[in-house]
Amino acid sequence: SNQAAQNAFAAAKQATVDETIYTQGQTGYKNLVQAQNLLAKFKVDLTSLKDSNQTVKESLTTLHSQTITYGDPIKTVEADLGTGFGSTYGGQTISLAAEYVTFTDQEDPATSLATPVNVGKYFINLTAAGRAYLQTLSPDNTDVGLFVSGSLEIDPKDTTATLAPVTVVYGDTPSVQGNLGQGGGDQGLQNGDVEVRTADQQLVTGRLQVGQTYTLSYSPAKQAELQANSNYQYQSFGTARLTVSPRPITVTAQDYGITYGDEDSRQFGLTSDSTVALVKGDQLSDLRVGLVRDAGEQAGTYNISGETDHSQWNPNYQITAV
Repeated sequence: SNQAAQNAFAAAKQATVDETIYTQGQTGYKNLVQAQNLLAKFKVDLTSLKDSNQTVKESLTTLHSQTITYGDPIKTVEADLGTGFGSTYGGQTISLAAEYVTFTDQEDPATSLATPVNVGKYFINLTAAGRAYLQTLSPDNTDVGLFVSGSLEIDPKDTTATLAPVTVVYGDTPSVQGNLGQGGGDQGLQNGDVEVRTADQQLVTGRLQVGQTYTLSYSPAKQAELQANSNYQYQSFGTARLTVSPRPITVTAQDYGITYGDEDSRQFGLTSDSTVALVKGDQLSDLRVGLVRDAGEQAGTYNISGETDHSQWNPNYQITAV
């Protein structure tokens, strides 16, 4: 209308015929009035929109946000009510029952959760029941039920994985217990979960020996597996001492005899039955047991037993020689 008025006034200015000048002038005036009326209506609409937005703002419910650590319970959700809720509830903070709120994953808003468990960020929204409840607090306000979402952030739980000290008999497989730091107590660990290293940090792949200093630790693969659980933030992976104790074994000296007067030059040996308790492929010779007989050269029976100095005997065995 404003452009039409400008065009009509321009035509009237250029016209030379009185009738044309009058007609175009009236047309321009008519369009100008229409433009003024349109502006007036636009101003009224803006004022109405501003008033409506203010009413909606005062009727909003703002849900509180919260941050918890994985494993901790979600606190009761609270909400601030706008002044539009009236003299009783307006400007108040209320607690909402569990059925009045729902949660959605911020990375997957289409999925609703009654109670989030895993680490992540979630929107806190009102359920239909929650909006209906708010409307009961201010029945005459049709804008009640609109809300501003809160947020729930679940952070990882700081934790550590520990290992229990182990004592194992030479030749046996260690039974390793550890606390993975993800709830619960110690549990048995499987092959590949732990590794054994010597005092100089060499990885042990062969047999364990008595008298050595061994350290148990979580294997890199097990550490990676545990760290893949985003609900936990590992501060450390503990280690433990592994002690190897000697294996008890009883060995029997072979019987032998000589004739009185003959030179006693025979080497004493162990019976084949003594091999029964050997482990890890060890042979009788690996025991390095020294045998001696009681002194005497007269005809008779003399006892054969282990020598008193055991320093050369195999330390992996607690040997009793009979």
